[in-house]
Amino acid sequence: MLTTFAAKAQQELDIQITDVNIWLTSGKAKDYAEYRYMVGQLTGLKSAYTLMDELIRAAENSED
Repeated sequence: MLTTFAAKAQQELDIQITDVNIWLTSGKAKDYAEYRYMVGQLTGLKSAYTLMDELIRAAENSED
């Protein structure tokens, strides 16, 4: 159950990461401050994705 929730959360994070990447590469930032903000968002999303990945792996290893 927990790994299913974590996997779904990780999928949602992946979608958001892709959306931010598309936004950044399309040049939609109005100014440097907005660009920096979105880069910060991307950094946070990637950190959360990595944490979820580590938690999923730990849960799978503890089930063995």
